Amino acid sequence: MVHLYGNSARINEIISISKKYYIPVIEDAAEALGSEFCGKKLGTFGVMGILSFNGNKIITTSGVVP
Repeated sequence: MVHLYGNSARINEIISISKKYYIPVIEDAAEALGSEFCGKKLGTFGVMGILSFNGNKIITTSGVVP
């Protein structure tokens, strides 16, 4: 599932379907760093959460091209 602009995806629906069909959930929370849903940080609902610090994200490390 992908969380965008600090807003969560439809977590309850996605998790419900994933449990019914035994599908692991991987979250892309790169644009929702620090955001929460029901008191739990986005990126912690699935089996794996992915974050990014590219130059266009909420918190960046910038990028240097050699």
